[in-house]
Amino acid sequence: MIDLTKVKWGLQPFKTGNYLAVFGARTIWTGNKITFLPDRQQFTGNSEASEILCNWINNKALPKLKQYITDHHWTGATREIYTDETWLYRIEVSPNGSHGYLYFSVYMKGFDKFPTGKWSGNFIPKIGETVFTIVNDIGKCQVLGYYLEYGWIGVIAKPAQPPEWFIRQNGENAVCGLFGAEIRKLESGHQKGDYE
Repeated sequence: MIDLTKVKWGLQPFKTGNYLAVFGARTIWTGNKITFLPDRQQFTGNSEASEILCNWINNKALPKLKQYITDHHWTGATREIYTDETWLYRIEVSPNGSHGYLYFSVYMKGFDKFPTGKWSGNFIPKIGETVFTIVNDIGKCQVLGYYLEYGWIGVIAKPAQPPEWFIRQNGENAVCGLFGAEIRKLESGHQKGDYE
């Protein structure tokens, strides 16, 4: 469980919840240029989840945010909070009327312990374990955490060698959500066709 009181920078108050990684920052903002300062930003959470969150911020969240700032004519006096949320990520950004800063709070949602809910698999993978995905030609994945969707438990997993369609759609370092019935225990000596 992440202790949000240890995150110094960001748009506060932080949203309480279950997170694998959190990023907070106070950036310099001039026009459409956002400058992240090394001593005014902070990641917390395990290193793999933080790296994936950083990748999502740079490749998905920032382009959308910059377009939103332009389309909505933000100025240094703006107090509006930009919010975007997916099944796995949440970002909140605002100048907060600061005339030169943007405050970022970004979350990668998930559980670091197996939650209570319905599980469709025949084994429970541990965080850090490599499993084999039997859908969409995704193959081997490393389990980073767990999530809940409509009462069903899934795993948040990073493909080891994602297929080309996955990279085109999500990016090379993206993760996927998988339910128990979509994964198999990885056993040494097995080939891809053994799981099909």
